[in-house]
Amino acid sequence: MVYCSSSIIKLNMAKRIHDVVQRFASGTTIHGVPKLIRAQTIPGKIFWSLICLAALGVFIFELALLLQKFFGYPKSVDVKVVQEPVAFPSVTVCSVHAMDPFVIHKIYKLRQEQMEHRMRRKPWVISKNVSDFEKWYFDTFLKKSMSYVLEPSYLEGLIDRHDLKTEFFPSLSSRLTLAANLNKSITFPGVEPAELIAFCRYARQECSFEHFKTVFDPYYFNCFTFNASVIAGSLKTLAEGIENALSIVMYIPKLHNEIKIGTKVKLPGIVEHDIRDPLAGSGGVRVVIHPPDTQPHPATEGFDIMPGYSVSIGVKTTENTRLGRPYGNCTETTKGVFSDKASYRYTMTSCRKKCLQNLLSREVKDGCGCLDVVLPTFPEVNGVDFCAKFDDIPRKCIFGPFARRNESCKELKARWLKRMICMRDIETSGSHEHIAITENCNCHPPCKDLSYEFFYSNSLWPGQQHKQDVYRDLFISRRFERRFQEGQRTYYFGAENAQALNVTEQEKTVDRFARLNVYLYDTNVVKITETKDYTGIQLISDVGGQLGLWLGISIITLTEVFELIADIVHLCLKRKRKQSIREGNCTPAEITALNRRNGSTTV
Repeated sequence: MVYCSSSIIKLNMAKRIHDVVQRFASGTTIHGVPKLIRAQTIPGKIFWSLICLAALGVFIFELALLLQKFFGYPKSVDVKVVQEPVAFPSVTVCSVHAMDPFVIHKIYKLRQEQMEHRMRRKPWVISKNVSDFEKWYFDTFLKKSMSYVLEPSYLEGLIDRHDLKTEFFPSLSSRLTLAANLNKSITFPGVEPAELIAFCRYARQECSFEHFKTVFDPYYFNCFTFNASVIAGSLKTLAEGIENALSIVMYIPKLHNEIKIGTKVKLPGIVEHDIRDPLAGSGGVRVVIHPPDTQPHPATEGFDIMPGYSVSIGVKTTENTRLGRPYGNCTETTKGVFSDKASYRYTMTSCRKKCLQNLLSREVKDGCGCLDVVLPTFPEVNGVDFCAKFDDIPRKCIFGPFARRNESCKELKARWLKRMICMRDIETSGSHEHIAITENCNCHPPCKDLSYEFFYSNSLWPGQQHKQDVYRDLFISRRFERRFQEGQRTYYFGAENAQALNVTEQEKTVDRFARLNVYLYDTNVVKITETKDYTGIQLISDVGGQLGLWLGISIITLTEVFELIADIVHLCLKRKRKQSIREGNCTPAEITALNRRNGSTTV
């Protein structure tokens, strides 16, 4: 006995779906498929099958190229020039002398006095009326630095004789070592803003040294940064031309001839001249022009101006807008690896310096477990000492037979040199390991920043015929000398009252000034913007074009496909509703239909 209900329903369903698909294929707008369905001969069917397959293959190839292009994330660069308010750059100035020359003069006198007492075998005690820095210099820094020079037997095997003269001893005497050992509780005698900045003018408004922010730099000690928003209320301006410049008149004193090259009075950490030190022995002002709210790096980005000259810097602004991942590798200004939201905006230069500092701070084999005073610090390395900071050396280890023979003393004194050698090796190394570590810092260009193009010119200033005018303006009208303490005035100007100077002395004094003009020579901003060169919308459009070209598929064709799917779903749902209409014996017609399906003639 055969029950036919389920079999007949399946047979009818398959036939209906076949009919729906055949009707779709014969009437679809897909090129080639109707021809294949309607072909009456086998060669015709083969021909149209090959045509359809070839077209499909070419389409797949073109689709792969489009996807490769899209996932390559191409970008284009758009350059345009617009006139709009320009962000005036920050200007940072530093005295090349670093330390107040008058303080150097006093330390020299004290050191000379100390050495004279030693030659006479008399005890020497520093005066009580000296500054905290002067007392610290003689009681702490000078003693510690000399402890490494006396009894140098610990250097054996660590450094050769050539490096000892060219590197080790100069490092002991450098201003960087002084900065690394400086006690934070002591007021450092750097050049004060009132002593450096004699006059200031911006956008036709007079400003003063009080509008400058003091920043510390290990090379130049006190530096002073001017931000336009402090006086103008806004960083941006349309005022171009030198008449709207930031104009700063600066006083650059000179060391008196009493401190001569080759003198036996040595001042470690206060080097007047050393041929090995590229910054020592100069006189002038270091200038850095940088984007607003960014950290200045005078030693790597600045330039010098000399006394007796007027220097004009024309600035043209470029605004850069870059794409982030996956189209580029820029870094958001607030999301740098070492960004400190409380201080400066992210820059690639600062990131690289902090990355190197982070490498030095490691105590594993890659690092030195200490910091370079030249490089910027950040919260993650707080508490780590500078490599150049002296260790406390017991008195018995400084000099004598015990210091010469005792291995513990040698090891203690060798720690400083080992740290300095480690720091030098890492900073000058090009090893793949160090490069890989620094690359992990992801110090990429900021996604949006400003850069400046400079035009430099200078001239003698003041001219011979204007020296008296400048002197009267600075010393008669503004009484510039009153910014200095008693003793300083005589040291710098030759008299406590500058009005007492004769004409020759007045002109010599004026020759120690320099003028800096920083101005926008063009308020047309060059905007360099990276944009997506191939977007998702373009991909869809190109895929549609390839579908239409090779397969003839259009939006109407897609509608037909959706209609086909809807018809098939409708048939399936209709089958479930009409399931099990009847059960029982098969009729002759049903038996014939089943036999045709199963390929037999009997039940």
